[in-house]
Amino acid sequence: MRRARDNAFTMIELMIVLAIASVFLVVSIPMLGVVITENPIRDTTKAILSAMEDARDMAILKGQPYEVVIRPMDLSITISPAARSGPPGAMGFQSNDPYGYSGYGPPPVDPTAGIQLSQAPKSYAIHPEIYFEMLAVNYVESKDFPEARVRFYPNGTSDKFTTIFQRNSDEWRGIHLDMITGRARYETDPYKFQRFIEG
Repeated sequence: MRRARDNAFTMIELMIVLAIASVFLVVSIPMLGVVITENPIRDTTKAILSAMEDARDMAILKGQPYEVVIRPMDLSITISPAARSGPPGAMGFQSNDPYGYSGYGPPPVDPTAGIQLSQAPKSYAIHPEIYFEMLAVNYVESKDFPEARVRFYPNGTSDKFTTIFQRNSDEWRGIHLDMITGRARYETDPYKFQRFIEG
């Protein structure tokens, strides 16, 4: 009959197992760092695409225009109910607003909820390493303006929007908004940007 001590691990065996586990841990730390490290170009692309999708969804669900406001200098993106029409030529405003939001004042009331849609805007961040080469709304280059406003409508349509941005000479992204569907698509190949802009 075998003694219970023969079935147990010795101290040397335990130390060998711990040494092997330590080696695996040390080797995996750099790979883990790559996985969790932020990626400026990816994060900014995701922020813009998420803002566009959320604004379109809100416009359809709430039955009123919503807009995405991109502020390159403040590194911020917000979505909120679209402001009422402003002076002709003002950024983000239309003089012939199809929904009759002429003049100024509080945002319209959502008849289904019975409350005013004046909640705090939802916000997203632009990474500080990102540089905009193009930021055009309705064929107006807006990258040097304090903000660019992209409007989404309850019928699922939107303003025309195209942006091209980079982190460095090797990392580029382009995002284009289809006016008919209000859906955004992105491009990673700079050689396709011209066709991307025209499309």
